[in-house]
Amino acid sequence: MSTPLTEVLDLMTQTLEQLRECQHHELTAVVEREHARVAELTDIKATLVEQLQEYDAFIAQHPDKSLLQSDDELAAQMRTINDLLARVKQQSDVNEQVVNRTLSNIEQLKQTIIRHASQARGDTVTYDSKGRIR
Repeated sequence: MSTPLTEVLDLMTQTLEQLRECQHHELTAVVEREHARVAELTDIKATLVEQLQEYDAFIAQHPDKSLLQSDDELAAQMRTINDLLARVKQQSDVNEQVVNRTLSNIEQLKQTIIRHASQARGDTVTYDSKGRIR
């Protein structure tokens, strides 16, 4: 006998909620510059995404998958999952923007430090094709 779809959908919902919580912690860790915590959370997120992919593949092969649209309870669970997934994707975009902004700020700081150190030593500063100090 196959695992009931409701059970797999419940697991999927729980995993998406764990992923959202992980994203929240990740954003906090990035903002607070807790680099080791960011790396740890990235690993956790990867594991959760793998679990979601496994659940998705299981559902795709499930003999009762047609019930996802015809059964009201299952259709409601799917709507909840799709809503959660949309929120996860949106938070992922936000986190990515914060990480990119942080990396940009770090690069600017690095360039400023190098430029000031070179000026203090009387060195000439050389730039690469992207305008960054070599």
